[in-house]
Amino acid sequence: MRLILLLSLLIGAARADINLAPRWSNQALRPKAESALKAAGLNPRGWGCNSGVLYGEGFWTQSKAAADRIGAAWGVEVDKDKQRAAARIILGYLVRVNFEAFGGDNLGVMALKGHARPDGAPLLIYRSGIFTDAGRPSSCLTGLLGEGGVKHVINLYTGDFPLHDFIAREAAQTQAAGGAHYNAMDHVDLSKPSWRELVGDEAHYEANREAAMREVAGLIKALILKPGGAPPKGNVLLHCGGGMHRSGMIYGVLQKCINGADMAEIEADYQYHTGYVSAEEPSGYEAINVRFISDFDCALLKD
Repeated sequence: MRLILLLSLLIGAARADINLAPRWSNQALRPKAESALKAAGLNPRGWGCNSGVLYGEGFWTQSKAAADRIGAAWGVEVDKDKQRAAARIILGYLVRVNFEAFGGDNLGVMALKGHARPDGAPLLIYRSGIFTDAGRPSSCLTGLLGEGGVKHVINLYTGDFPLHDFIAREAAQTQAAGGAHYNAMDHVDLSKPSWRELVGDEAHYEANREAAMREVAGLIKALILKPGGAPPKGNVLLHCGGGMHRSGMIYGVLQKCINGADMAEIEADYQYHTGYVSAEEPSGYEAINVRFISDFDCALLKD
C-alpha cells in the first residue's frame, strides 16, 4: 500500500509541472560514432546500440515535491536534512525508472591513435551510460562484447542510486564473454571525495585540480592504456551512470592527449553526450568539466 502511495505521489509531482518532464535526444546511433565504426571495418546496424541521451532537469524538483507530499500524507514532520535524504532516495528510483523506460545508451566511440588490438585492428574506445538490459540478446552490450570487439569494460559509477544490480549483470555478461570487468565501486573509499568531486565546484577547483589529474592519469594508464600492465586485449568500453560526466572527462582527456583533438571538437562531443541544446538549455552540460579537460597535463600519461 505504501509503495502504491509513493508511486502515485511521484506521478502527481511529475504532472504538476509539465515543464519538468525529462528530455531526451534522438535514439539513433550518432553519425560520428557510426562513421568511426565503419572506418574500423565494423557495421553496428545489428547491435541494438543508440546514442540517446536522457536528462531530467526537473527530477530533483519532483523528488523534493514527492518527499513533501509523502510526509504530509503520513502525518510526519521531519527536519530538512531528513527531508533532503528522503528526496534523494526518491530521486535515485526516479532516475532508475526513467533509464529503464528510455533505454538510451549514450554511445560514442573513437579509434585511439597509435594503439592497436592484438590482431592489428585499431583500438577502439567506447563510452556509454549504464546498460539497464545487460544480459539480454538485444542489449547494446551484447553487440559490443561480440562484433564490437570489447574485451575490457570499466564502470566508473560509484554513486548511491539503485543502479548497481545493472552493473553486476554487466560484469557477469562481460566475464562470461571472456572479457575483464573493472568496477570502481569495489575500489573507492566512500569516506573521501572522488576525483570528480574534487574538481566539481569553482570554490575548490584550483586547490584540488592537480590531485584529480594524477588520479585520472593513473586510472587511464592502469585501465585503458595498459590494463594489468599489458596492452589491451581488445577494445575498451568505459561508462558511468548516464554516460555524461566521468565518462566524458576521461574520454575528453584521451581525445586531447592521445588523439591530439582540439578543444572545440572535444567540447562539441561533451555537449552532445550531455544533451546540450543551447546556453539557455544546457541540460547536463557542466563547463567546469570541460575546463578540467582543457587544463589536464598530458605529461602525466607518460611512463
